[in-house]
Amino acid sequence: MRKAERAFRIKLSQAVMLGDGVGKPQGILHPSSGIPVCDVSPNTPADQFAWQDLVNLKFQLPEQYAARGTYLMNGRTLGQTMTVTDGVGRPVWLYPTPASDAGGFTGFQIGGSPVRVVSWMPDCVAGATPILFADLEQLYMVVTRRATTMQADPYSMGFCTTFKFSARVAGNVICPGAGRLLRIN
Repeated sequence: MRKAERAFRIKLSQAVMLGDGVGKPQGILHPSSGIPVCDVSPNTPADQFAWQDLVNLKFQLPEQYAARGTYLMNGRTLGQTMTVTDGVGRPVWLYPTPASDAGGFTGFQIGGSPVRVVSWMPDCVAGATPILFADLEQLYMVVTRRATTMQADPYSMGFCTTFKFSARVAGNVICPGAGRLLRIN
């Protein structure tokens, strides 16, 4: 049952990002999701982004969402982000440090906001939107209509029994204003 639940979680995660709404939830990156798209600065080289673009993306959100915002990007974009520096050569990337108030790790951050690696985000190429900054709790809602269930196939023959696993979920962007996508020139 654990393997089936893990498989459903992976498919649901993919649908939350890329879903077309046909037989699966509509995803965050779907063109009709309504999430505003911010372009990189005209001074930014092609197929890249600069620290100013990351800062501008964060502050395009209304304050109530920006305070709880998270950056989402894939691993290759994360690698590019780790090399970005500000105007005086300091890296914008903050490495994890022990949190004094929580007693654990705060995780990776850009300008004080957490970063999560999401493998379904696109690569940093012209026309793509490889970085999302959003208050994810306000941006998207997933509804579990039926939990993962298992049924034995009554028509299985011999010593091997076939099982059928099913789950029913829905999801959609509920507040497009709680996120911003960064588009690369």
